[in-house]
Amino acid sequence: MKTESIMGREFTSFPGTSYIAPCDSREQRRLDLQHKVWKRAMGDHLLCDPIQVKPGDRILDVGCGTGIWLSDLAKELPSTVELMGVDIESAMFPKSQPENIHFKVASVTALPSSWMNRFSIVHQRLLRLALRQQEWKLAMKELSRVTAPSGWVQLVEFSSFHAGPTVKKYHSLLSALLVHRGMVALGEDPSEAMEDAGFVDVRTLRASYQVGKWAGQNGIEANITVIEGFKALKAAVINAGGLGYVTNGEEYDKLVDETEREFDSTPGASVEFLVSCGRKIAC
Repeated sequence: MKTESIMGREFTSFPGTSYIAPCDSREQRRLDLQHKVWKRAMGDHLLCDPIQVKPGDRILDVGCGTGIWLSDLAKELPSTVELMGVDIESAMFPKSQPENIHFKVASVTALPSSWMNRFSIVHQRLLRLALRQQEWKLAMKELSRVTAPSGWVQLVEFSSFHAGPTVKKYHSLLSALLVHRGMVALGEDPSEAMEDAGFVDVRTLRASYQVGKWAGQNGIEANITVIEGFKALKAAVINAGGLGYVTNGEEYDKLVDETEREFDSTPGASVEFLVSCGRKIAC
C-alpha cells in the first residue's frame, strides 16, 4: 500500500484509519526494540497466565506491525501451530518468515468474515493510538467473533509515564492528543470493554520497566523506544495545533529532548503498562 509522507516520516494511507504513528523503517526499528523491552518487562513471557498454547492451535496477532511478536513466539512452538498476523499497513511485514506464519492486510474493526470462531489465542498490542473510542466496541466484538469458544484474548496497552515535571507535562500532552482525536484515555483499563464484549475470567496485570541511563543498558534501550515514540507523534501534535503545550515543531522537539534528559537523570523513572486477558465462553 502506498504511504503518505508528512514532516519527513511515512504514514499509512489505509482508508479511514485513525492511526497516528508512522510506518517507515525508523519506526520498524523502534517497534522491534520496544518488543524486546516489553518482553523483558514481562519476565521473557509473550503470553500471560493462564494462556497456554497447544499443538494444532491457531494464533492471531492484531496490529502485528513488523511481526516480531509472532516471530518470537514461533521459536517456542511446534510448527503445527498456525500463526497469523494482520495490520493495516503491509510495509512493515517481514520479507521472510517460517511456513506456519502468514500476514494479511486487515483492520481489527473488519476482520475477514470467514474467521468465525477460528483462533485459540488472539493477541493485540498498542492500538490505543489507532482506534477512536467508538471503534473499541466494534474491535472487541470482532475479536470475540474470531476467537474460538474457550479461547483467550490478550490486550497490551500503555498506562503511564513517571519521572519528573517534564515527563508529567508530556504525559498530559499525550492524554490531550488522545482526547482531541476521540481516542481512549491514557491509562484506561481495557478489561471493562472486554467484559462488555462477553469475555469472562477477565483480569488485568500492571507491569512496568525502568527508563533512562541510570538503569543501565536496559534503561537506555527503554528510553530510546519511548523517546523515538514521542518523536513519531510530532506531526499529530503539530497538526492538532500543539494542544496548548507547544506552538510549533521547534518547541515540540525541545520538550521531547528535555523529556529524554529527565528520564536519563531521574532514578526510578519508569513506564507502566497494562496486560489484560479474557476467555470466550464455551458454546
